[in-house]
Amino acid sequence: MIPQRWFAPSRLAAIALAPAGIRRGDIVLASFPRSGSTWLRFLIAQLYAIRVPPPEQIDFTTIDRLMPEIARSNLFAPWWAGARPRVLKTHYRSSAWLRRARTLLLVRDPLDTLRSYHRFRSRLRVQPFTRDWTVFLRHARFGLPAWIDHYLSWARAADLTVRYEDLRDERGDALAALVRDLGIEAAPGELALARARCTREEMRRLEQLHGHARGDYYLAGRGFMEPDTGDEAQGAGDMAYARSLCQNRLPPDLRAGFPFGDRYLA
Repeated sequence: MIPQRWFAPSRLAAIALAPAGIRRGDIVLASFPRSGSTWLRFLIAQLYAIRVPPPEQIDFTTIDRLMPEIARSNLFAPWWAGARPRVLKTHYRSSAWLRRARTLLLVRDPLDTLRSYHRFRSRLRVQPFTRDWTVFLRHARFGLPAWIDHYLSWARAADLTVRYEDLRDERGDALAALVRDLGIEAAPGELALARARCTREEMRRLEQLHGHARGDYYLAGRGFMEPDTGDEAQGAGDMAYARSLCQNRLPPDLRAGFPFGDRYLA
């Protein structure tokens, strides 16, 4: 039986109440789908759990309660980690109500992001994307045009912007800097332990062992942590298309700060 404090409102109620549920001191973690926000939420939850025992085991069935998602989770549930900031996930584009709290934009190389997103959407149970990678890349709702729209909405609005690739670097310098910037107390050994608990292998094991809270969205036998196989055949024109779109869509004042300018704007 789920404790009353974890009572989950309906999805419509969660959407309607989301603006009021964002609290002073929260951190809004904004990202385009498949940019690494699930890994980062797991890592922060594990980091908190070293000092404050969580009310539930950290896995794919509980993460949306332990690290809430805006407009999906109950933002009014009591917060379990004391004075440590809540990290609220969202894939929404920037808006005034999302900027009521500190905002962190997590970005991942757009082509890598979209390859992973294509794999994900192609294996959905409900309304899977059945076209090939080349079509997906150019798709206005899911592809690179959508990625750029999402980035442009947050580029000037986010308090912090960080690259997923930097956070996953084995040296851990960028991750340690982010934790400091977010005001999260963590000793080097604690950060190393949290990282060890959030390897791809460990997260895949957790999903296989406990399942996923939204497993009904995925095809039987295939889950959120399915290995990235790299099976999208990149056409000769895909990189040229990506560079052209980035160069045409990014305004001059955002070019210098574009996190992947060396690949897409050079």
